[in-house]
Amino acid sequence: MLLVCEEAHRYVPDTGLAEYGAAQKGIRRIAKEGRKYGIGLMLVSQRPADVERTVLSQCNTWLIMRLTNAADQEHVNRMQPDSLTGLARLLPSLTRQEAIFVGEAAAIPSRIMIRDLERTELPNSNDVSFVGGWSAPPVDRATIQTVARRLHPAPCYQSRVGQRLEHYVVLRRRLVLGLPYDKLPKLFR
Repeated sequence: MLLVCEEAHRYVPDTGLAEYGAAQKGIRRIAKEGRKYGIGLMLVSQRPADVERTVLSQCNTWLIMRLTNAADQEHVNRMQPDSLTGLARLLPSLTRQEAIFVGEAAAIPSRIMIRDLERTELPNSNDVSFVGGWSAPPVDRATIQTVARRLHPAPCYQSRVGQRLEHYVVLRRRLVLGLPYDKLPKLFR
């Protein structure tokens, strides 16, 4: 089993002040003991300098893409063997989809290219299109109530949550359209 921790600096920060304390404790334990139980850990972060050193030191294979921040480069250099300083100097000059591959899973430290995935291999996920949301026609009341029911299935909250959500959508649209403050619903004044 492989546990992937995207934005690792939020869950195991080097400062010790994680947004998610329980996750921090769990990730630390998996990093230290997971191999005994067949659990692997993949830490993903654009800011390796902000990830806890103890957890990073447990990582035995690294796939390092372009790093332009000097603090991140220095942090990565400290975590790698001295013989890899030449490869570390390449970090700011790597192109898109290019990486340095080092560690136990790499036969030799290498500069590699990451291939594009075929359309059938891509995950079925997309980011929300904010531009599309603001340029689309207003959401109808029934859709808002459906979303509100999914968020808060308890019957006593359905009408109030739906109403608040509807007011929020209306408020956001009116602010974008420049509606004066005195024309906003009383709930938002």
